[in-house]
Amino acid sequence: MALKLDSTAKSQVSPAPDQRKSIYDVSGKEVFFKSLLAGFALGLGQILATIVFFGLIAGVLLTAIQPWLNSLNIPLEELSIILQRETQLDNKANLNSPTGTTTVGE
Repeated sequence: MALKLDSTAKSQVSPAPDQRKSIYDVSGKEVFFKSLLAGFALGLGQILATIVFFGLIAGVLLTAIQPWLNSLNIPLEELSIILQRETQLDNKANLNSPTGTTTVGE
């Protein structure tokens, strides 16, 4: 029992290596668009690789300096408390100071 291929099945089969088009057999548009597509794919691949690379570097650096960043958090909280106290003292001093208009003789 032999298999018969109809005309549509024959067109889907890739041509033999000697029947493929060379760069000299195709139009300029086809060369341009294939090169454009290849360049676009290359550019997207490089962008993706760069994002992954910097993400990995950032992850490694953050885990390495996390203890140091946590040690800075305590002095910053103390500094904010000191600044709040000084601000409150300045506000009280401004309320007790003369406004610049004094009456003489009272």
